[in-house]
Amino acid sequence: FNGCFRFSGENYDEEISVSNIVKRYTTAPPYVIVRKTARGDNHFEGFTVDLLDAVCARISCRYKIYMSEDGIGSKDTGMIGEVHRGAADLALGPIAMTRMRGQAVDFSIPWLDAPLSVLIRRDTGITSLKELLDQDTIRYGISISGVAMSKFMGTKEEPYSRMSVKMSRNPNVYVSSVDTGLTRVLNENYSLILDKPMAEYLANKHCELTSIGEFLDDGQGYGFPLTKGDRLMPAINDALRAMKHDGAIMALYKKWWKVDSCRPERVGAVSGAASLPLGFSLCAAIMLSLCSVSSLL
Repeated sequence: FNGCFRFSGENYDEEISVSNIVKRYTTAPPYVIVRKTARGDNHFEGFTVDLLDAVCARISCRYKIYMSEDGIGSKDTGMIGEVHRGAADLALGPIAMTRMRGQAVDFSIPWLDAPLSVLIRRDTGITSLKELLDQDTIRYGISISGVAMSKFMGTKEEPYSRMSVKMSRNPNVYVSSVDTGLTRVLNENYSLILDKPMAEYLANKHCELTSIGEFLDDGQGYGFPLTKGDRLMPAINDALRAMKHDGAIMALYKKWWKVDSCRPERVGAVSGAASLPLGFSLCAAIMLSLCSVSSLL
C-alpha cells in the first residue's frame, strides 16, 4: 500500500503512514477498518482513527493517511524500529506498552487498559475464571502472537503460572491468531485467553459468546509509541488526559465496541463494525515522520 498521512499544526508538520501487518498479528477492527470508496480509494475508520481525529481537534492538526507494508516490530524492526531510529515520530494502534518496547520508544499515557479475559460460549454455563479452572470439559488456550502470551510467559503468580504449565503440556491449545482462536471458540469446547478489550469486542459482535474474568492487569495497556524526547508528547498526553476526564474516550469505546448490542431488544438490530473478513490481518498502526512545511504547499 502506498500514499501518505500528513499531520500538521501551527508549529510543526508531520507525515503519517498506516502499516499493513503480516498475518501473525491480530485483525485491526475495531481499531482501524479499511473500506473501499466508490472511486476505489482506501477509507480509514475505527476507534483509533476517531481517537486521532479527536486529539488533532484539540491540538490543531490535520492529516492524510497512507499505508505501508511493515509490522509492529521491536527496537530494530517494524514500526517500533522506525520510531526508535527517528524515521517516524509516532505509531498509532493497539500497541501494548511492553517493557521491551519502552526501551526503544517513549509511550504516551495509556488510552485503553488491557487486562486479560477469557472468551467463551455463553451456553457452557461457566461464569468465572475459577469455574473454568475447576473443570476439564472446556479447554483454554492462547494466541502465540498476542500480548496475552507475553503476560503469561512473564508471570509466576498463581493460578496463572499453573495455567501456563497446563497449556504448555498440551500445545494443541495454542493458536496462531485471535481469528483462529475465535473460530475454535465458536465451534469447539474451547475458550480463548486474550486482552479484555478484544474479548469484549468479539463478545459484542457474536452474541453467543461472553467474556469472563479480568486478570494480569499490569496497568500498561495501549498507548502511542513516540520517538524518545519527541516534542509532541506533552500536547498528546494533555489531550488524552482531557479526553479521559470528559468521557470522550469512553464515548468512542461505546461507539466502536457496540456496547449493549447483545441485549435482547438489540440483537439483530446492530450490525458488526468490521468490514474485514476473518483471516485478513491488519494492525492499526499510524506512523508520523517529520516533513517540511514546503511539502504541504
